[in-house]
Amino acid sequence: MKRITELLILIAPLFVACNSSRLLVSTPTKSLTDTPALIMTSTITATPTLTRTSTRTRTPTVTITPTPTLPIGLTQVSPKDGMMMVYVPAGEFVMGSDDSNSDEKPMHSIYLDAYWIDQIEVTNAMYALCVRAGSCYPPSYSHSQTRNSYFGNSQYDEYPVIWVSWYDAQDYCGWAGRQLPTEAQWEKAARGTDGRKFPWGETISCTQANYGICEGDATAVGSYSSYASPYGVYDMIGNVNEWVADWYDPNYYASSPNRNPTGPAGSQSRVIRGGSSGVATRNNFLPGVSGGGLGFRCAAPDNAVFPPLPELQPTTASDFSIGSTAISSRDGMTMVYVPAGEFTMGLNGIVDNYNVYEEPHTVYLISYWIDQTEITNAMYALCVQAGSCQPPSSSGPHIGSSYYGNYPVVYVSWNDAHDYCEWAGLRLPTEAEWEKAARGTNLRAYPWGDQTPDCTLANFWPYSACMGSTSQVGSYPNGASPYGALDMAGNVMEWVNDWYDSGYYSISPNINPTGPERGSYRVVRGCGWRDDAYGILAVERSYGDPDIGDSSLGFRCAVFAGK
Repeated sequence: MKRITELLILIAPLFVACNSSRLLVSTPTKSLTDTPALIMTSTITATPTLTRTSTRTRTPTVTITPTPTLPIGLTQVSPKDGMMMVYVPAGEFVMGSDDSNSDEKPMHSIYLDAYWIDQIEVTNAMYALCVRAGSCYPPSYSHSQTRNSYFGNSQYDEYPVIWVSWYDAQDYCGWAGRQLPTEAQWEKAARGTDGRKFPWGETISCTQANYGICEGDATAVGSYSSYASPYGVYDMIGNVNEWVADWYDPNYYASSPNRNPTGPAGSQSRVIRGGSSGVATRNNFLPGVSGGGLGFRCAAPDNAVFPPLPELQPTTASDFSIGSTAISSRDGMTMVYVPAGEFTMGLNGIVDNYNVYEEPHTVYLISYWIDQTEITNAMYALCVQAGSCQPPSSSGPHIGSSYYGNYPVVYVSWNDAHDYCEWAGLRLPTEAEWEKAARGTNLRAYPWGDQTPDCTLANFWPYSACMGSTSQVGSYPNGASPYGALDMAGNVMEWVNDWYDSGYYSISPNINPTGPERGSYRVVRGCGWRDDAYGILAVERSYGDPDIGDSSLGFRCAVFAGK
């Protein structure tokens, strides 16, 4: 049983016992709608059990609601794989070409309903999620043209997946809640409505795309973002060719319907797009064939609604890495980048004479942003003023004065924290995301490492109090995590998204876990100024009633990075 000091109990009634398995609560004073912000699958089969058949049916799992016509430039993130998607409005465009191969003739006008399409080709890292979930077969080979180790090598996580068949591409898009684009959708996304030959204009060079002998192998997705299509789609020419949904018929254009064509009813081969001769170029392969220069991207109908994308303004290059930051426009919060990859969650060992056992297990997370600090009083006040958040339930220490604007907001329930993150266009981090952001990938006990905490590293309760109350956020830069997150130990405890289950680690999926589907309490991480060195361990788990706030309980937000 985890211990708690008598001094802690004497100071103030506890809401969440960070150093105890016992939960102390009072009668809930309000009840808000409890709507989790994440749309994710909570259970994943680790071992593939697929049976290959010649016909496939799969129903997209996106949430469908009617939406109005949306503008060019709109983006949103698909939650299953973190893919950034761009919007293509409804309307006519010119498809085909009269100046090239016979299967591109005649040039004809097509009307398409609006839709979303992946901004980049599906990457190795994204495809690996589907493989690990047991919903996709691995690529036929793990090498590329010049690299003996390609798929499964973290160095190439942000490169397009290759050696996948049409069936593999279809499986992936179905798993992700999307579908392969039709040939017409692919071409409109690539060239817009003016009949241009390439996404950017009428000529091509190695500064605009990776084709022919420019690079000799695949490059990282989005490497030629300055030469995007009119809708902001990358790599529609070069890098890899791409599977689309349609069966291939060289004479199809002569009889194609002029609204939302989906290709002939059947054939022997499927269409491939993306050739360097131009956006109208058509190729084809048998659907069971894979290739070292063949990948894909997915699409979704215009009324596919994913969690909202926040307005983030990166403060470093768009090729994000550890140390990259972004500013959330709604509240001015600096967010830090956590790249995709595995880490060991939990810990089994002795730390500072404490016997720690939080069942260790390997977890893979896609990339995400997380707030650098806890949400402050000043930030939370913006949400209250906007009518989207309830005021804190108490005006206790460091609440209600402009002097304390940069102190963490407290006396907020899980429901309050959820409402705030939703107002900001973000969401509460999962428990796994919180822990990875706090400790990185090298099994450290605290955000800063294994060094015994002192009052230069965190605001906590050692033998004599560091502060005796909350401190301004970011006051302990020496205690930063490997990703630059601050106050992950001490200051205030923090709500995360997950329901609490003491045995969850033993059944947790190893990819993007989101906690149990239901429960009575929500997980709290980080512990605060009233807790000792054991309580502020980066692996320490606590929990609380989602309707109740406390003087040592705040939160921070997160969002998928879409890269």
